Amino acid sequence: MLLAVPLLNILSGLGIASVSSQCVADQQSLLLQFKTSLKFNSTLSTKLVRWNQSRDCCTWEGVTCNISSNPGHVIGLDLNNESISGCLQNTTLSSLSGFQYLERLNLAFNILQNLHRLSNLTYFNLSFNNLSLDSRHNSSSTFLPPMLKELKLASCRLRQFPDLRNLPSLITLDLAENQIPGDIPNWIWNIGNGGLQYLNLSVNQLEKLQEPYDVHNLSWIDLRSNHLRGKIPIPPKNVYFLDYSNNFFSSAIPTNINLSAAIFFSVSSNRLSGNIPVSICSASNLQLLDLSNNYLTGSLPSCLFKFSDALGVLKLGNNSLTGNISGVFGNKCALQTLDVSGNLLEGTVPESLANCVNLEVLNLGNNQLDDSFPCFLKDSPRLHVLVLHSNAFHGGIMCRERNGSWENLQIYDIASNYFTGNLSQNFPVWKAMKDVQWNQSTDCCTWEGVTCNISSNTGYVIGIDINSEFISGCQLNSTSSSLSGLPYLERLNLSFNNFNSSQFPAGIFSLTSLTYLNLSTAGFSGKFPSSIANLGKLVYLDFRANSFSGAISSTHFQNLVHLEYIDLGSNSLSGTIPSSLFALPSLRRLFLSYNNFHGSLPNFTNTNSSPLHILCKLRQFPDLRHLPSLITLDLAENQISGDIPNWIWNVGNGDLQYLNLSLLDLSNNYLIGNIPSCLFEFSNTLGVLKLGNNSLTGIIPEVVGNECGLETLHLHGNLLKGNVPEYLAKCANLEVLNLGNNQLHDNFPCFLKDSPRLHALCLHSNSFHGSIMCQERYGSWENLQIYDIASNYFTGNLSQNFPVWKAMKDGKNYVNILGFEFPSFGNSRKTYQDAVTISINGKQLEMEKILNIFTSVDISNNRFEGNIQITALSLSICHIMHCQAQSQSPLEL
Repeated sequence: MLLAVPLLNILSGLGIASVSSQCVADQQSLLLQFKTSLKFNSTLSTKLVRWNQSRDCCTWEGVTCNISSNPGHVIGLDLNNESISGCLQNTTLSSLSGFQYLERLNLAFNILQNLHRLSNLTYFNLSFNNLSLDSRHNSSSTFLPPMLKELKLASCRLRQFPDLRNLPSLITLDLAENQIPGDIPNWIWNIGNGGLQYLNLSVNQLEKLQEPYDVHNLSWIDLRSNHLRGKIPIPPKNVYFLDYSNNFFSSAIPTNINLSAAIFFSVSSNRLSGNIPVSICSASNLQLLDLSNNYLTGSLPSCLFKFSDALGVLKLGNNSLTGNISGVFGNKCALQTLDVSGNLLEGTVPESLANCVNLEVLNLGNNQLDDSFPCFLKDSPRLHVLVLHSNAFHGGIMCRERNGSWENLQIYDIASNYFTGNLSQNFPVWKAMKDVQWNQSTDCCTWEGVTCNISSNTGYVIGIDINSEFISGCQLNSTSSSLSGLPYLERLNLSFNNFNSSQFPAGIFSLTSLTYLNLSTAGFSGKFPSSIANLGKLVYLDFRANSFSGAISSTHFQNLVHLEYIDLGSNSLSGTIPSSLFALPSLRRLFLSYNNFHGSLPNFTNTNSSPLHILCKLRQFPDLRHLPSLITLDLAENQISGDIPNWIWNVGNGDLQYLNLSLLDLSNNYLIGNIPSCLFEFSNTLGVLKLGNNSLTGIIPEVVGNECGLETLHLHGNLLKGNVPEYLAKCANLEVLNLGNNQLHDNFPCFLKDSPRLHALCLHSNSFHGSIMCQERYGSWENLQIYDIASNYFTGNLSQNFPVWKAMKDGKNYVNILGFEFPSFGNSRKTYQDAVTISINGKQLEMEKILNIFTSVDISNNRFEGNIQITALSLSICHIMHCQAQSQSPLEL
């Protein structure tokens, strides 16, 4: 539901305005020069592709000109989502430097590097770039324009705070939706000499605010969806937007909280306790107040409703609040949403609610209200949702004709009350419910989302698919009782809706014919339902991305012998994983990632499991010795320590020739010891092997064999020594080889040039030495795109012989992503997307999707001599080739 106009004005004010003026001639010329220097996809572009001399440049899409002090000069460029790739060349930078009044530059949703030279910028938006910037090496002095006022780095996969302490003018900072863990550093409050006004750190992995917490100038604070704990921070008195929701704050709401300027305040889904302080009532400008999903107690302050002429959304649901809804809603009531469900409220529904003529959602469910049906609410013409379930309402539900007609009502939930009367002839039907496609005028077997049995010509409903139908705000218990009247229902899909933290609908467990049940991303909560055991015919079960909690017992799955697919990922399940889950005879795919399970996994007795994705903070290897059908194993990002067990390479029937493993990912753990040599003896079946970022020692095994199916090999970030085995030349399909950041001591592996499909070669940060020139008898690497040999001891003169590869010279008229395809559910196949970490001037970048049009060369920190002529290369990353020359003069490019 929309908030009132002032908040919307504030939100819209964050964009770049479109301003027209008479374009100055040199500005148009610079813009066209700038366009020419950019690499972009003209078929996807909506702005750059229309820049031409036939129109005044101040009318071009994405261009803003000054209309006051310096009319006709460009002050803003908004080129977000223009499919720009590569880097800003010197010609590009010189073009931009000609815009002496340029204040705002938006390059979000592009793929860019080398932007720090734009020293006059005050607005900088790099959000949603396809770069994984390792911010540990990102200092503002080398990466960011120094005069920035607004910096937006949302969704850039940062893994810790960039160093922003040297940005004296910064007033806006957006680091949302990254992967930043740990503490919020206390220096962040002093960025911009204490002038920071807008701070968005939402959707990260932050756990603590470092003291002192000095935020006196901040007016916008968004810390939602982190792991923050402890006391709720007291906001500054001038804050107007404050979102602390979806964290682990566990204190009371401070009694001295001052929200006099606030228009948005949310602390929902925390662990707050105590009473709602009366001081909140001083927030007379609030448009949204959300205290739901906490442990608040006490009565509702009556003053909450006295400022309802400004308040549009009030959500207090799922607490332990007591008393009555005793407030008086005045004639200027602006409420659009009122949710006090899931409390211990008593008494009646105040008739003054009829004054809230804009009311769209009213949820009073799951309380102890004792009242007759509130007919006066029918005078709320915009009401869409009415939820009264699980109270003590009583009497008839028919209202007199003098009451309104609820023309917009869509959701009507009065279940679990004491209503009476005869519904045979007078059950109300509302216009909004007749306007939807499901109505009695057509055959239900023709309704969208409904499947009927046509083979036996019975007309029974066997499938309901209402995913992504924007269902929200009600519980399904009453609805599921209707579903129980469909005994032949085989498929039910309610995914991607929002049932507002509803308990699992118990009536679904009577649908014993179900073979497919998908409730993923549907907003369900509560304990994991034990009655799932009743659905003995289930083949597919997806509860992913809900808020189910508690332990899974041994009885939940032991009778579901037909289950092939289980996804319980991204919930809050805890405890140990029961052995019955791994004994299911038909199970082929199991997803348990992102829960709170602990302990070790039980032994597998199932023999069919195909892909396993188990990101569950495991600390030791699960026993997988009885899985002959295993195709994919992903144990990455756990806490597994110790040696890699030898039996892992013998998964199956004890004979390597029967192994059917195609993808093995053990990266980012704490593994030690040697790599078992038998691993490479079955690599004719293995397509992807990732052992990176562990502490493996020894050498890369040299084996004898004629077949190698490897397409991706990641051994980077270990302690491996010795040579690169020549056996790798037999891997004819090898596309990505990453041996970086080890202790390898070898000459340049020229034999790898006989790998014709190689796209990425990373040897950086080892002890390779000697020349990089190879004899003509070796191949030509026609597909090589990423060549990273930085930080070694290579020598030689590159003046005339620097290698140039075909893939770096040829432009591409198509775009794809490197990857490895493997079987998935049914007859479908999934693609594993190749990734590689490269170094740019000391900064680590993880390229999670390697486009065929992306190219990069890094030969820095070696001992080369001479000048390099690389004008033929079309490089995406072009500022990383500075080398340490042994000659008197520095190496020139």
